[in-house]
Amino acid sequence: MLSGILQKSLEKMSDEEIRELCDELGVKNTNKLGKQALSTAALTLFRMGGFKSYQLALIVANAVIKAIFQRGLSLG
Repeated sequence: MLSGILQKSLEKMSDEEIRELCDELGVKNTNKLGKQALSTAALTLFRMGGFKSYQLALIVANAVIKAIFQRGLSLG
């Protein structure tokens, strides 16, 4: 389910927004990659599991909560 939400979100994002997301996730040298390659990198990180997958799921969940409630998640 989160993978589908992520994929749809990535389709709506600009190249710069996806680049910022990849930078947050630790993907290096994104300045020469196009939108498709950046989207693929983010989806691959998510599908690999581990901490990056958790981090990405939290980013997506926070964006959904912000859209619904006009404020983000409280983590603490």
